[in-house]
Amino acid sequence: MANDVFNAAALDKKVDEELKRKKNLKKDQRKKKNENIPFYLFVISDPELVEDSEIEKYLNENKVGMGIGVIYVYNKLEELPKSCNLIIETTSEENVFFDKSNIGEKQKI
Repeated sequence: MANDVFNAAALDKKVDEELKRKKNLKKDQRKKKNENIPFYLFVISDPELVEDSEIEKYLNENKVGMGIGVIYVYNKLEELPKSCNLIIETTSEENVFFDKSNIGEKQKI
């Protein structure tokens, strides 16, 4: 867990090494090795902590088989990376989710 720039930089280095390894390991190689690949879930609430970091590229790329997922908890829709598709918006009045490409069709949760 990182709650400041210093901790984020230290975590970034460690996680970057692991994600590079996972990206370079092909799916069939993982099956042959019978390797249990962990799933990493990142919950990011401060855009500045991942901005220009090494792992940012993996978070935005998020290829199937990488074993990573990201939940961005931001106050403004504009702060979300372009790679975000499914948005959950919570207010005191309602909670909805929608696809960013079809913002007009919000569904209540």
